[in-house]
Amino acid sequence: MFNETDYEKEMELDPFTIYVDTRERERVLSFHKYMHTQNHVQDNGMYRITTSNGEYFYYKEFIETSLPKGDFFYNGVAFEYKTLKDLELSIYNSERLNQQIDNVLKDPSIDNYIIICNCLSNFNFQESKVDRERFENLKNFFNQFIPFHIHFIPTTSEKIAFRDMINIWRCSKSPNNLYTLNKKYPLNPFLSNLTLLPSINHNNATAIFKEYPYTLPEDMRKLTEEMVADVKFGKKRCGEAKAKKIIRQRDILFPSKNTVDLKNHINYTDIKIW
Repeated sequence: MFNETDYEKEMELDPFTIYVDTRERERVLSFHKYMHTQNHVQDNGMYRITTSNGEYFYYKEFIETSLPKGDFFYNGVAFEYKTLKDLELSIYNSERLNQQIDNVLKDPSIDNYIIICNCLSNFNFQESKVDRERFENLKNFFNQFIPFHIHFIPTTSEKIAFRDMINIWRCSKSPNNLYTLNKKYPLNPFLSNLTLLPSINHNNATAIFKEYPYTLPEDMRKLTEEMVADVKFGKKRCGEAKAKKIIRQRDILFPSKNTVDLKNHINYTDIKIW
């Protein structure tokens, strides 16, 4: 069986830069205008904007270039922007879309390939059975590709398409987003830090907080195996085995300032939290 090294990684692009394909000139201009409407803040040498979901998205810049695949690219996530007419022609009257997907699947630099189309306003779902079936057939065509990380996103407008792109990029595996949780406790750093540990879900964190109502980041160091083992996770106690795992993970992410085990030290970026 082939592995990743057998395939050419065509798109050696900076993970923090947004790339837009120059062949779609009108859409490039529209994207520029959309980005200029966003409130930008300088943060550690990068631009930070707040998404429509209230999360932070970071990027260095956006560059116009000739992309070999997709129309928009950021950190392994490529978007192919199509009109409804172009999309249907690509599916039903040619092999173009299937060929594009085959090329994408052979490029390890693309983790997700998303076809986005502002087509929803073209359908009369309420009164036209033909329109309903037409849309369902489009959706069904793309269902076969979901296991390959290839998705179809229909929107009502170009602006909403750009909004969705930014939200999806924000959730991609950027190092700036890797440790961003879906649900945070903004007023309690202790709770937020607890949920960073791979072994602790939000219910576990809440149970520990109920027993030990700490609030500061440094309070993480106050926890011991004995304290955590006695906490009830639902109807059962956490127990010694899980408590030991939790404290070991705590020591990796929040090591003591006085003692560092250099022999068994694990790099922060090597830890997988999902």
